[in-house]
Amino acid sequence: MSQFIKWSREFSVQDGFLDDQHKQIYELINQLHTALKNREADHQLTQSIMKQLTEYTLKHFSAEERLMAKYQYPNLNKHKEQHQMMARRTRELSRQVMNTNSDDTHEILLFLRDWWQQHILKQDMQYVPLSKWSK
Repeated sequence: MSQFIKWSREFSVQDGFLDDQHKQIYELINQLHTALKNREADHQLTQSIMKQLTEYTLKHFSAEERLMAKYQYPNLNKHKEQHQMMARRTRELSRQVMNTNSDDTHEILLFLRDWWQQHILKQDMQYVPLSKWSK
């Protein structure tokens, strides 16, 4: 089965804990992609995956922000603002996915994929010099 969003080393922030969380988010997006392709077959599954993605996103943001605060990441406030925006957007997307009449599922998936890839590559990579924090 091909993956809609694929993890590779370029997305590593050099912290196993955070990398594992990012991988789990990618996996949930892939599960959502598969479920949305078969939407008529199992709407409850789609809802469940979107709920998991929303909850896990919030869990990840919280964990990442705690580590950034602990190690005094200088751009923490800006990073938190981006997280808050994405948390709001993820909740909106969740409501949109729950709407069985929504025709925007492809756009939702593209947004999730593009946002996470760009966020990790452009924003999260800025804290990589601090990622030795766990070592």
